[in-house]
Amino acid sequence: MVMQSPSSMALALVAVAACGCIDIDLLDDMIPLDAGIEGAADGDGDGDGDGDGDGDGDGDGPPATDPDDTAPPEPQALSCASDERVVDLICIAEGPVSASLRLATNEPAVVTVEAADPGLRAEVLSGAWSVEHHVVTVGFPAEGIQLTLADVNGNEAEQTIGLSAGAGPPIAVTEVYADPAGPEPAQEFVEITNLGDESIDLSGWMIDDEGDANGNLLPAGTALDPGQSALLVAPGFDPACSDDPLPAPGAAIIYLSSSIGSNGLKNTAAESIELYDGGGALVSTYDGAAGKPAPGVSAFRILAEIPDGNPWAWVKSAAGGSTPGSVPTID
Repeated sequence: MVMQSPSSMALALVAVAACGCIDIDLLDDMIPLDAGIEGAADGDGDGDGDGDGDGDGDGDGPPATDPDDTAPPEPQALSCASDERVVDLICIAEGPVSASLRLATNEPAVVTVEAADPGLRAEVLSGAWSVEHHVVTVGFPAEGIQLTLADVNGNEAEQTIGLSAGAGPPIAVTEVYADPAGPEPAQEFVEITNLGDESIDLSGWMIDDEGDANGNLLPAGTALDPGQSALLVAPGFDPACSDDPLPAPGAAIIYLSSSIGSNGLKNTAAESIELYDGGGALVSTYDGAAGKPAPGVSAFRILAEIPDGNPWAWVKSAAGGSTPGSVPTID
C-alpha cells in the first residue's frame, strides 16, 4: 500500500449544502479518464509515467478507470493511537466540540460526509485520491454521520458512524513556539484557543511542560471569548519585537509569572505541553509529535478543531516562522 504522510496531504475543503450534504471541492484535473491505451509506458494510458491517468505528469489526478472494476473501496487496518477508539477499522478521536476520523482504503478514493443535521461542519484533510483519509467534523448529529468512499470507477461504499462529545471545556493548545528568532525565553509562547460559543474563565488554570504538573498558573481574571486565541508568555515578552511575527489583531496576551518550563522551553528535543483547569484536570495537550524544535519555526495544530489523541494533529509550520494568534479553523 502506498502511504501518504499527513504533512504532505493537500487540504480539500468541504462545502455544506442546505440538505446537509457535504461534497469535496475536487482538484482541477479530476475528471476520470477511460482505460489505458495499449502499449503506454506507465500502464495507465496517458504515458506520463506517474500512474494516475491524468496526463499531466504531476501525480495529482485520479487513477485511470478500469471497466472491469465493480467493487467499492474497502477499509483497511490502520494503526490507531491509544486515545482513539476503533469502529470498523476507523480511528476516531472525540473532543468537546469536534471529532476526527482516520481510515485507510485498499485503493485510491474520494471521501464525502453527509449528515441529517445541516449544521454539521466538516473538512477533509487528505488528498482527493488518497489511500489514507483524514476527516474532521464539528458537531454531533443524533443520527451520526455517513461516510461515502468512492473510487474512480464510481463504485461507492457507505458507512454510518455515531459520534459523541468528549468531556471538558472547549479550550485547545493550538501552537507552541519553543525556539524563537528573538530573545529566549522571552519571545517563546504557547497559544491556546477557545473553540466554544461562550466566554471561559481561565483563572487559576496551569500551563506545564513534560507532564510534571508544576507549571505556571494563569492570573486571576483571565478569560477567553468565543473563538479568541491567547498567547501564554513570559514576563519579558515584547509583542512589538520585530525578530518574530507579530501577534494577530484580537489575540490576547497573558503574561505569566515566569517562563514556561525551567528557564524556558527546550530547543534540543521535543517536549510535551499540558493545559490544566483550575481543578487540576487535563484540558488539552501538545504531545511533541512535531519533533525537535527548529529555530524560528513553531509547531501548530493543523486545524484547531482536531481533538487531542489524533496523531496527525500537529506539524511544524510548513512555511517556516510562526502565526501567533492566527489559528486555522473549519469555516
